[in-house]
Amino acid sequence: MSDAPRVIGYLSLDVEGAESLILQDFARGTYTFLTMTVEQPSEELQKVFVAKGYKKAMDFWRGDSLWVHESLSD
Repeated sequence: MSDAPRVIGYLSLDVEGAESLILQDFARGTYTFLTMTVEQPSEELQKVFVAKGYKKAMDFWRGDSLWVHESLSD
């Protein structure tokens, strides 16, 4: 992801349990996603989201959740 922009509008992540591994650079603060849906994020990953300024907007019936970055808040 070295050529990816630092602010990305939307991320959809469904990787069967490898979310934390894939989001390593995100956790370090390298990237900001304005909105994202993540399949069944672990409690640990949800804590990272909150610490990085995200709020859970909603849960979907199959375990996905929608997260919105604080920069989009009113």
